[in-house]
Amino acid sequence: MQANCSFVKLRHTRNHIIAALVALCLMSVVPDKVAAAIPFYMLDLGIYGGTTYYVGELHEHIFMNPRYCGGLSLSYKYDYRWSFTAKSEFDVIAFDPKSNLPDNKMINTDVIAEFNFFRFDVAQYDPRIKPITPYIGLGLGFAIFGTKFTDNALYLPFTIGMKWKMAPRWTMKLSWQHQLYLFMDADKLENNANYNNTYQMNKANILRNDLSSALTLGITFSFARKNSGCRFCKD
Repeated sequence: MQANCSFVKLRHTRNHIIAALVALCLMSVVPDKVAAAIPFYMLDLGIYGGTTYYVGELHEHIFMNPRYCGGLSLSYKYDYRWSFTAKSEFDVIAFDPKSNLPDNKMINTDVIAEFNFFRFDVAQYDPRIKPITPYIGLGLGFAIFGTKFTDNALYLPFTIGMKWKMAPRWTMKLSWQHQLYLFMDADKLENNANYNNTYQMNKANILRNDLSSALTLGITFSFARKNSGCRFCKD
């Protein structure tokens, strides 16, 4: 009788060990299955709008005489951290009312590499992935402006902002971008030769070139689903 009891206990212990091993195997497999089920969209198409302002000979401080702006964007998301955004934006900038200069119109087109501080996507099993993240961006752009859009300049865009993943396909984006104009007609945003830094009046930045900035709020729609399995499980 005692031998039978020992055999039963041994069998129960064996069953418990097998159950524990099966549970561990399932725990290691389930995250991959979940990750494969969560879609990753590679492209974002967006629209945005907000306020813009100029900094140069006539304004040496931010948010003076702001005007309106708006644009379209297309982003390629390389992974949860990095994306590359191309956008085109229409801006109206104003100057010191005492100068009697009319508002100037611009079209800024640029490509920016954006870096998310957190791994950004809808909340899921991985606690490292966040639905809200700050981000920064740096790129290169080309602007046309003037009464007949005959002036042009290259510029360096620098962006800081926040992203919020409202749903798997929808993202809200708050951005504060600064454009430092370089080369060609870089110091002619005023559209008046008297303010083209002839007397080194522009002290808004170390290069003494004009600068414009835009504070915008936009929304993007994600598409082009990635059809592979657990794309980022390796990291």
